[in-house]
Amino acid sequence: MQQILKSSLLFTKENGDQDFVHDTYRDFFAACKIQSKIEDKTLDFVKLHNMIGFKGKNNVSTGYVKLFSFLKEIF
Repeated sequence: MQQILKSSLLFTKENGDQDFVHDTYRDFFAACKIQSKIEDKTLDFVKLHNMIGFKGKNNVSTGYVKLFSFLKEIF
């Protein structure tokens, strides 16, 4: 008997909301979108810092620390 493996980047939480199976998927897709916006000049680094809660002196609001670190590696 052949088994079929079904997989997805998303999962459904108990409350019905969907989320990525791992934060790195979300970060990757966010970074791709941000990079394309920077390349087509609809976003610059000042707007990016304001968007993710940059507080100055290398401080980023708590909800965006992982994403900010991922973006720094990409750029």
